[in-house]
Amino acid sequence: MAGYGGGQIGWKHSQKFDWDKVSVEGGTPPPVGIYSAKVETAEPVLSSKGDPMIKVKLALTGAEEPELREEGVGKQVYDNWTFNQGGIFRAKQFAAVAGMLDQLPGSQAFDEVKAFADAAIGTEVELSIIHKPYQGAPQAKIQHYGAEPPKDEDTNGAGKKGGKAAGGSQRR
Repeated sequence: MAGYGGGQIGWKHSQKFDWDKVSVEGGTPPPVGIYSAKVETAEPVLSSKGDPMIKVKLALTGAEEPELREEGVGKQVYDNWTFNQGGIFRAKQFAAVAGMLDQLPGSQAFDEVKAFADAAIGTEVELSIIHKPYQGAPQAKIQHYGAEPPKDEDTNGAGKKGGKAAGGSQRR
């Protein structure tokens, strides 16, 4: 098999597995609720339609409710920020809550999208988790960033250039 183990186009990693830590039942999603989360990774990729996108992994780091702290904190959730006119609201919603509106990319240029992805890593925000069915099982989905959904008036008219929204985030 030529190219196996790293030489195959698109084959990215050679991660080792600890099968003793893998349940045949799969994982359970974090309970529905409001969490504090930290962006662990933000990787610029192309979507299946060829649009620039950032694949984001966030670690749930805190919650006010005891049940959420016990069952949700420590788990990870994922999001995709697509950079086309119909999908950029998600990145703007994150940026509004994170106080990063002035860092949003002005175009789909790789360097601009990558700079925003890099700036997002390590940012802490609040977010709301809901469950959506996926292949017959509940899956965690980020409903919105912030304890409440951001509103356009909260952004003070900020876009690529302009003011910052009220925070709710912290860089570490």
